[in-house]
Amino acid sequence: MVDLRAERERRGMTVEEAATRAQIPLRFVAALEDPDNNPTPPGPFIHSYRRQYLEFLGVHEALPIADFETNAEYTVTTPTIPISEVPLTRLLIAAFVLTTLVVLGLRVIHAVNENPNTATAASEFPVAATPTAKLRIRAIETTWIVTRIDEHDSYRGFLAAEDHIDLQGNEIIELYASDLTNISIHYNGDRIEPLGNLTLGRRLVFIQD
Repeated sequence: MVDLRAERERRGMTVEEAATRAQIPLRFVAALEDPDNNPTPPGPFIHSYRRQYLEFLGVHEALPIADFETNAEYTVTTPTIPISEVPLTRLLIAAFVLTTLVVLGLRVIHAVNENPNTATAASEFPVAATPTAKLRIRAIETTWIVTRIDEHDSYRGFLAAEDHIDLQGNEIIELYASDLTNISIHYNGDRIEPLGNLTLGRRLVFIQD
């Protein structure tokens, strides 16, 4: 059985100093060192404090010590590291984990560079086509117009005098105007002069070759 008092005195500490440095209440330290003359305080903490005190003293936990609840031998089977060595151990573990992560990351990067098939080539991503059809509509007088670009509605409403809108598409631009005499139209920079009766509502379709 480990003599905790002797272990503490061998380290040149008073019981008060040991309690303060181990961060264990003095009454628990006294009960741990001399359970016959100091009754074990009630509660579930005595076992935790016993393990903590052993670690503080640097005593191997596999050594048997008195079981203060049953007065039988109590053996802790898991060896622990003295508390003075814990910070260094944690630093070593953290350094090992960090090194492992860095190595794994470098291996992944190397594997991707060695096998470009594992990465998605830039050409696999769809590239939006550059609009090739451009239509400018300028209102001479306020006019109701409706426009569609590549079979999708784009504008519907009145275009006020002197205002204009610019449309860009890849294939088809459609224009409906209530009165073509009230607007001017430029397609790809060229002015368009529609034929026929321009005062009636007309639908014009511009198809990019």
